[in-house]
Amino acid sequence: MSSPPPGPPPQGSLGPNNDRGPAAVAVVWVQAAIAIIVVVLRFWSRRLIRSTGADDWWMLATLITFVAIAADIAYQSSLGGFRHIYYVPPENLKNVGINNYVQQALGIFAFGTSKASVGCLILRLLPPTSFWRKWTLWAVIVFTVFYNWLNIIITFIQCSPPRALWEPEIPHTCWAPKVQTDISYVGSSYNIVIDFYLALLPITILRNLNMSLRKRVNLCILLGLSCLAGICSIVKITYLGSLGDRGDLTYNTYNLIVWSSSEIFIIIVCASVPPMKPLWDRYIRKKELSRGPKSAYSSGSRKNQYAMMPSNKSKSRKVTSSIKNSLESHEEFSDGNTIMRRTEIDVMHEPMDV
Repeated sequence: MSSPPPGPPPQGSLGPNNDRGPAAVAVVWVQAAIAIIVVVLRFWSRRLIRSTGADDWWMLATLITFVAIAADIAYQSSLGGFRHIYYVPPENLKNVGINNYVQQALGIFAFGTSKASVGCLILRLLPPTSFWRKWTLWAVIVFTVFYNWLNIIITFIQCSPPRALWEPEIPHTCWAPKVQTDISYVGSSYNIVIDFYLALLPITILRNLNMSLRKRVNLCILLGLSCLAGICSIVKITYLGSLGDRGDLTYNTYNLIVWSSSEIFIIIVCASVPPMKPLWDRYIRKKELSRGPKSAYSSGSRKNQYAMMPSNKSKSRKVTSSIKNSLESHEEFSDGNTIMRRTEIDVMHEPMDV
């Protein structure tokens, strides 16, 4: 962000002294309130089946970051940071500049954590035979988090010293604005690809399951909602050019900030809908839920693994039934001459419901 040009702006060149701050604050805080409710319901649902996992904690980190973004936007609005830069009070310019770059850093951080949450959610669904899918997905999660967080560093090293971003009057050297814009295009394009990859991957997992077509379609829709974040990111990418307009960064980045917050909001909501299924089953369908690490909703249980096996007509009963190893018991006794052993295994038949 550069200092405002000397003197008043040319007559009529920037238009009236419009303040976009109240609109930005209203949008982001409505989103934040809904996001908080959704994540609380997500954890409530996990609590019902005692199955909190890594995907939930990644999503909680995303929510906390999103609330921090909303608070920062509200503070920037109070400084007049969404007006044309000529109309921002001179004493506020430094803080406005700092907040602008803090918002960018927080947004990039949330992109990484939210995609990690979606990836970890999909890992819960993978059957034990999906070795390559599992490790490919792990590689995508790790690289996506690393790449997005690396972009935070790049954001602040584009000027030397970094504080020249909000104190342009000090001696400094900066990359050409086009460099940051091009880096942002690459980063956003990569995140779009990952959004659609994470949305479409469940289809390859669910298509061969031994369940009705309706159930498979419903599951694919629920797990594919993250493609909406990709669509939102496509809209956002059209506003990335505003990052290169350092002459009026406060006013021109409004659309970019709103669409970036909307993208994070959509990921939080869409990625939290599938984990809330136990709430639907318990309070809407009035269905009794199984709990604990062996729950059909849980990750890593043998019940879940059998349920996710591909369909096979000759072994269809093994697909829809589950053997609970934790309920296997052994008993040994002797009549003086012979040692006998009795093994009991409880077998449960639980078709998967959507």
